[in-house]
Amino acid sequence: MRLETERLVLRLPGAGDVEQLAAIWAEEETMRFVGGTMSVEETRTAIERMAARWEQDGFGQLLAERREDGLLVGEFGIYTWETLTWDLTRDLSLPHEVELGWLLGLAFRGLGYATEAALALREWARRELAPPRLISLVNVENEASAAVARRLGCVAGGRVETARFGLSEIWVHP
Repeated sequence: MRLETERLVLRLPGAGDVEQLAAIWAEEETMRFVGGTMSVEETRTAIERMAARWEQDGFGQLLAERREDGLLVGEFGIYTWETLTWDLTRDLSLPHEVELGWLLGLAFRGLGYATEAALALREWARRELAPPRLISLVNVENEASAAVARRLGCVAGGRVETARFGLSEIWVHP
């Protein structure tokens, strides 16, 4: 799986990404709204899970790197949320929503990377997965991600409490 934009490559994670991704996931401000920082070992385990999920489900998380120098700027993914409890699920027989999520390292914010990568992944998700609706869940205090959702043309569609993100706005993609 590989998507390319003008400035970015979105691709499957691999063992060689542990150090760069761990550096991003160690940033307190970056991880504040998504459950907290992660260690190098936790990142290694997460990368293994990410790769397995793509193999099993045909969707999941991608890493975004700059085309010019290969630096990781963040990660973007397609997730499924069970809507009775608002927990992440892989059981698509349950009532669920399909989410497009993003996370950027601090050094890469304000450069348009989140919007650029999310647009590419949204196009792929619509074409390949054809969900009836695509959302993004954003903690109500996360103004930076809410701004990305607005730039993507999303509209606020209500709030839910999630164990992972806390009180979150449901942003509905056009």
